[in-house]
Amino acid sequence: MNFFVSEMTCLRYFIPLVKEGNRRNVKSTIYWQNSNKYNCPAKHIDQFKKLSQDFNFDLKKCTEKINNKDLTFLIEGRGNQYFEGKKAALTTGLDFHGEGGNYDKSIENIDYYIFPNKAWTRFSDWPASDRTIKPKLFNEKKNLYLGSPKLDVAPNKEEI
Repeated sequence: MNFFVSEMTCLRYFIPLVKEGNRRNVKSTIYWQNSNKYNCPAKHIDQFKKLSQDFNFDLKKCTEKINNKDLTFLIEGRGNQYFEGKKAALTTGLDFHGEGGNYDKSIENIDYYIFPNKAWTRFSDWPASDRTIKPKLFNEKKNLYLGSPKLDVAPNKEEI
């Protein structure tokens, strides 16, 4: 498995997948690139190298297109231009939405877009003034839904 990281905070989503891959004898490579943000991998390279040792993944700086046909995981589609083969983008918040949001910018080059749950994409439930947030290129065939206990709970007023 491949992963693309431009911010260290991406690792909270990727390390569990790396650990599961290790359990199944699937080797992982995390490609990284500078972002110049406070959480840029280059600013924390010693910690990043330690994590690669602790969790047994290869660590490579991404400087050009990667000719690798393995599945690559991305956050919000960032970095998709560097990878051949299957790509899956995880959404971590609402950065995917809106005209010009990350979904619209990347969906044509992504094989799967992974959401925490289906409710995350029920734009018809949003206030009328916010309906413009629905991506123009919304592609239900490419969307996957993990299910999330945190987000799937529907509070019942009588039970509360």
